[in-house]
Amino acid sequence: QRAFQIKLKKQRKKERKLLEDKRSNEEKMLFVEKKYIDQQEELKDMRKVVTELREKYKACQCEITDLQKEHQEEKETFLQDIRELNRQLDFHKRITEIMMADGELEKIKQKCEFNDEDQTWKIPLFVVQNRLVNLPKLSKAKAESLIENEK
Repeated sequence: QRAFQIKLKKQRKKERKLLEDKRSNEEKMLFVEKKYIDQQEELKDMRKVVTELREKYKACQCEITDLQKEHQEEKETFLQDIRELNRQLDFHKRITEIMMADGELEKIKQKCEFNDEDQTWKIPLFVVQNRLVNLPKLSKAKAESLIENEK
C-alpha cells in the first residue's frame, strides 16, 4: 500500500508539472502582441483574454481545493494507521507484561539489536517456562489478583 501511495504521488507530481508547462505556454500565447485594425477588434480580443484568464483562475481554485482535500484525506489515513498501530502495540505490550516480569523483559531487550537497513529486530532465542495460557472463568478482580501474585 505504501509503495502504491508513493507511485501515486510521483504520478501526481508529473501531472502537475505538465499542467504548469501547459499553462505557461498558454499564457505566453495570450500576451503575444498583436496588431489590430481598430479598437473594437482589440477590445474584443482583450475580453476574450480576460474570459480565458477567469476560467484559468477558477480551474486553479478548484485544483487548490482538490489538493487540500487530498492532503486532508492522506492526513486522516495516516492518523488512522497510527491509532491502529498504537492499539496493536498496547495489546502486545499488555500480553508481554502478563507473560514476563519487567526484569526478564529487560534482559531480553539488552540482547536484542535493531537493524536500521531492514527495519527489523534481531531477537535471540529464549524460552518461557511454566506459562501456560489459560483463560479462567473468574471475576476480573480475582483474575487480576492472581496475575499480581504470579509476578
